[in-house]
Amino acid sequence: MVSILLATAGRPGKGEAFVRSVRETTRGHDVEIVAAVDGPGAHALALSEMGCVVDHSTEYRGSSRAWNAALKHGTRDPLVVAA
Repeated sequence: MVSILLATAGRPGKGEAFVRSVRETTRGHDVEIVAAVDGPGAHALALSEMGCVVDHSTEYRGSSRAWNAALKHGTRDPLVVAA
């Protein structure tokens, strides 16, 4: 039971590929993906539709603030993944 944290800005393809990979490799396990997304709303919406918990900011927050935002929304033991 883990919360996988993702902080991403301006790389929608990479964020979506990350989520697909996590879903494929953790099938059958209790995993949530929490994404802190900085940038256009379309990227945040796409990750939300993929089942992620999303914290969205239209402005760039910087890595530390984005990671902390993701951590705040996780409901399980956190696992931070650099992306």
